[in-house]
Amino acid sequence: MLEHEADWGESIIQEYNRLMEEAGKREAQQQGNGQAQKENVQTRYSTKAQDQLTEDKYFQRAIDAWDGTSSGGRVKIGVISKGGIYEGIGLPDGVLYMDYSKLAKALSKHGDHLSKNTLKQIPQMLASPVVITQPINPQVKNTVNVFGDLMGR
Repeated sequence: MLEHEADWGESIIQEYNRLMEEAGKREAQQQGNGQAQKENVQTRYSTKAQDQLTEDKYFQRAIDAWDGTSSGGRVKIGVISKGGIYEGIGLPDGVLYMDYSKLAKALSKHGDHLSKNTLKQIPQMLASPVVITQPINPQVKNTVNVFGDLMGR
């Protein structure tokens, strides 16, 4: 990923944080209660890539060792950091796993332009997301949709 693309992704997140802060201030003003403004203190989350996720030291080797088709088990991607943007959207800090079935499905569906080498970039993409959305279904817990840049073959 080019440096200006990473800066662009960070600027989107910073703009989102700024807009959310402004919306919170407007809401407090609409309530017309000075006490509400004091209670509506917004937590600031880090948008720096190194503060989001620490890649598991065995992730790259696990992808290399995986046969590319088996769908049993899961791979440890890394650890979500406390104080990062993922905490800000409600995901707890801690270990992040991905099921091999999801990786196998992606390779079978997009194998013409997706490879194991591309999949190895997942931790970097998660550390510098472009957009994060939550599922429409409120019953789905601990799940978000993360969109980012992966460089193909």
